[in-house]
Amino acid sequence: MEPKMVLKQILYSVNPKSIICCGEQACLLAEAWHCDYPETRVTRISADDPTAVFPLDQLYDVALISETLEQLSHAQGRNLLGQLRNSGARRIAVMTETHAPWQFADFIGLGFKRILDSAGQPPASIYAYDIDNYNHKRQWNNAENWANPGRWNKSHW
Repeated sequence: MEPKMVLKQILYSVNPKSIICCGEQACLLAEAWHCDYPETRVTRISADDPTAVFPLDQLYDVALISETLEQLSHAQGRNLLGQLRNSGARRIAVMTETHAPWQFADFIGLGFKRILDSAGQPPASIYAYDIDNYNHKRQWNNAENWANPGRWNKSHW
């Protein structure tokens, strides 16, 4: 599937009321969404200095990033993605060239999931972060299993 179509599908699945975008393709998609849904607030970030807008004035529903990380140092890119993830947007989609300096492990380390690895021209990958499904609830990760109340006053360590 074409990377732009995947980003478009993300927009349709989220149905955002606010979008923050950085990069030509990401902002074109955001503007097209705004034309179809004029009540949507769209904020553009300059790809030259994307962290200049922080702190943001609101939490956005989705952030779309394209053609940006390839131009930034790793430290600047981590700063951008980290600030968006921590206080900028509930969901983030990043489209990057497959052979860019950013590797799979860089995105995984920031909590992103790879959702597309396209061999098209140019080859592109899409990584996404969604706070709602980032850390799914595990059955064992609760006080009942950690405290082990069934063993209280029966065993001494």
